[in-house]
Amino acid sequence: MIITIRQSMVGGINKNGFIWFNGMIFGGKNMDSNLISLKDILVVLAPIIVAYISYKSNRKSRKDIKLEIEKNLKEKDAETSQIIKKINAELESQKQLVSWNNSWPQTEKYTELAGIERYGNICSLTNLINRINKYINNVSLSVEELNEIKTLLGKVKLPLDEEILYAYEIPYIIDYKHLIRNIGSLIQKSENNNQN
Repeated sequence: MIITIRQSMVGGINKNGFIWFNGMIFGGKNMDSNLISLKDILVVLAPIIVAYISYKSNRKSRKDIKLEIEKNLKEKDAETSQIIKKINAELESQKQLVSWNNSWPQTEKYTELAGIERYGNICSLTNLINRINKYINNVSLSVEELNEIKTLLGKVKLPLDEEILYAYEIPYIIDYKHLIRNIGSLIQKSENNNQN
């Protein structure tokens, strides 16, 4: 029997039952040295054979690669469509908000009807309230300073005593009155602390 692994590596079993490989005969007197040589050859060949078999078994066909690419593309398309849906929902929300803000009574006729001064005073309250709240929260004020701020706020001409209010004025007036009450409670606390 003859086994050919490469052209330069030929082996087999001779008629006497001895193993031979590349001209070396294993068996007889030199059996130990021949087995060591065979072991050395197998040590070199084993990783090569394992690597080759592993390469062949793990190699993907074109069809497998194509299916994997299609799967990845479908996943990416699904993610993209989800992102686009979220963006569209956000844009729709922004459109509704802009539409609502534009429908808020800010036309010239409405301003003229309410009066330019009244409309301007009411619409500038948000900025004024925010600035005063920030100032009160960041600076330690005396009772006199708090009373002065309250007095100054009372000088702003607002339709607080009017029988009829415009719808846009109500949220501004609520915030304004809340600020006045807040300043009043701060004055009360400061006076109580001064008495103790």
